[in-house]
Amino acid sequence: MGPYRAISWKKCIDALISEIYTALQFVDEQKRDDVNQEWARAADVGFGVYLFQEVVVKYENLNKRTKNAGAEDDTTDCTRALAVRKSIPNYYQVLWSAEMTQDQYNNPDKLMDKCRAMAGKTNCNSFATVSHLEPNPVVAAAIRETGEFKSANYIGGTGNPPLNHGGRGGRGGNVGKGKGGGFHRGY
Repeated sequence: MGPYRAISWKKCIDALISEIYTALQFVDEQKRDDVNQEWARAADVGFGVYLFQEVVVKYENLNKRTKNAGAEDDTTDCTRALAVRKSIPNYYQVLWSAEMTQDQYNNPDKLMDKCRAMAGKTNCNSFATVSHLEPNPVVAAAIRETGEFKSANYIGGTGNPPLNHGGRGGRGGNVGKGKGGGFHRGY
């Protein structure tokens, strides 16, 4: 029984605690890396959802996991905002870029406020309502660069039909400028 009494339990416990701490630290680093990879993937392709409510839920869940993993400083606001923008249809990206300043457009909290507002409207919650609408990306880029609002559907002029080679507008046998397109015989 002599050699068993010489064991220092304090050293064994300290070694065991050290090994457990090292293993847990590895798990924490792995969680942090997983969360950062998920943010990067979301910023690249979006959350892959079809409702504004789902965007809100996915964002909030990923935000909670980021806080629990201690990786809040690893992900920038710009990456989070990009993840939200990639998750919504192009129509709303162009619309919101025209409505917001550059700082608001890159702020994930402002974008999430917009998403929550859209999720609250039952007729606007689904992305299917605007899936057939394709904004003109050239006009959208010009809006962001100049800071001016330009309508994508602007044709120009006063809405009157264009003049023909005789200087008269309208259809048919119109004899005067700006008059209706009726057919006049012999006038």
